[in-house]
Amino acid sequence: MSTRAVFMIIAFLTAGCTALIGGCAGTGSGVELRTIERGVFSGISCREPVFAVIADTDAYEALFARIGVWKQDSGAAPPVDFEKQVVVAVLMGEKPTAGYTVAMNKTARVGHGILTIDVITAYPPPDALTAQVVTSPYALAVVERGDYTRVAFVDAGGNVMETVDVPNFEKIP
Repeated sequence: MSTRAVFMIIAFLTAGCTALIGGCAGTGSGVELRTIERGVFSGISCREPVFAVIADTDAYEALFARIGVWKQDSGAAPPVDFEKQVVVAVLMGEKPTAGYTVAMNKTARVGHGILTIDVITAYPPPDALTAQVVTSPYALAVVERGDYTRVAFVDAGGNVMETVDVPNFEKIP
């Protein structure tokens, strides 16, 4: 591979390929997501990924308090106006080592009553040297309420990982 090709790939990634991928997938109007918290120790034990829409202050503060147990700075949850916004959450579940991460694209799409969010996951390569510690990656984002009653979380290939009704919090163990 030529130096120019490598430079082009790096430039593309630096420019925010995740935004481009999210913008190209599917149809519908764009809605901004604002990440309010992400990390690798959610403090919530679950074997499988959990996807949730949190639509009230009590549920949000309860979730944030559970996550805060694992943070050194366990301050108050960032403010959310639940009259106008909801919080979307992705919990990857327990992972056997470091090197796993999860995030959500900054732009979601609304169409046919469904908010579609691109979930971005990263896994350590099979031959990577990683810390031998159980992790539980998570991401929380806030999004404006809108003309949708369901939220679809999709992977990089456009496959629906899960669809959740608004609101839904009881799935988190």
